[in-house]
Amino acid sequence: MAGLVSLSVACLSCVTERDSARAVLSFLSTLFSMMSGPRGRSTQSNCNATAVSQSVLPAIAAHGEQLLFGLMGALLGGAPSTLRDSLTECLASMLQTLTLSSS
Repeated sequence: MAGLVSLSVACLSCVTERDSARAVLSFLSTLFSMMSGPRGRSTQSNCNATAVSQSVLPAIAAHGEQLLFGLMGALLGGAPSTLRDSLTECLASMLQTLTLSSS
């Protein structure tokens, strides 16, 4: 799992094609959402979320700063307007995941 997060972060820094960037952002947003999903989940869902969290949180810790700066830089800088929704969703998912995992 850590390899997938590392690859996704690397792809975001070099992808110039809009649809490819959107796909990577969608993948990361989904991954973060799986970790922090809605409260009141079933026991099975909680176990799955815990398993994902245990494998993904170390990868986020290793690449979180680079990902955060990349997302913020793209939002504040030259990202095409068609990517802004995907960038914002990924950033919000990441911050929600980190906030919930620290509480």
